[in-house]
Amino acid sequence: MALKFLAADRVEDEEHKARFRREARAAAALDHPNICTVYEIDEAQGQTFLAMPYLEGSTVRQKVKQRPLKLAEALDIAIQAGEGLRAAHEKTPRLFPQAPFSEERHPAFSPDGRWLAHSSDVTGRGEIYVQAYPGPGGRHHISTDAGQSPAWAPSGRELFYRNGDKMMAVDIKTDPTFLAGRPHTLFEAPYGRTYPGRSYDVTRDGRRFLMIPWSEPEPVHLTHVIVVLNWFEELKRLAPADD
Repeated sequence: MALKFLAADRVEDEEHKARFRREARAAAALDHPNICTVYEIDEAQGQTFLAMPYLEGSTVRQKVKQRPLKLAEALDIAIQAGEGLRAAHEKTPRLFPQAPFSEERHPAFSPDGRWLAHSSDVTGRGEIYVQAYPGPGGRHHISTDAGQSPAWAPSGRELFYRNGDKMMAVDIKTDPTFLAGRPHTLFEAPYGRTYPGRSYDVTRDGRRFLMIPWSEPEPVHLTHVIVVLNWFEELKRLAPADD
């Protein structure tokens, strides 16, 4: 996971913060292998940030500084960048949900891309909603007693979400009109959570869940501290590099 923060000299600038959020929401609405995914935008301790996958490697600028690119390499990079730009221009994203972005969490598109599930605390607590994408139409209130982190079954006929330690499920019908059943509990256990984003996933057949087991952190009792001077020289002595 990688976090991108708004520059320190712009943290207090509301115009830059609003632009940062707009650009993040526009990127989050795109789905293309040459465009970095934006999971979430949030604010903590006065710092606005967006969460993205951590991708190992080097930038084009770093590659060029190391050595001149061969023609085939330069063309490959240019073509990939061009395909990403074309996808962004061909799809003019509409911003959903329409409520203030800071109140919306965990967006999840249905398998057919026609419905967007998300959690929102617009009522004062986190609840699950679904609305048509790209619209029109209002949003449907799914949860009945709070919820977060929605995920669609691969069939698109069921929606899952968490409510505390409970894994909830709701039957969904979208044809001819949207209809959601009553939420029911699938199982309950103190599984772990991650932030930001969803901390579980559903298998392709929709019959199993991948969860993070919860474990209490073991207490650490420090009895003494070891200080190593000239540790780099000691490292070279213990693990000499081959000539």
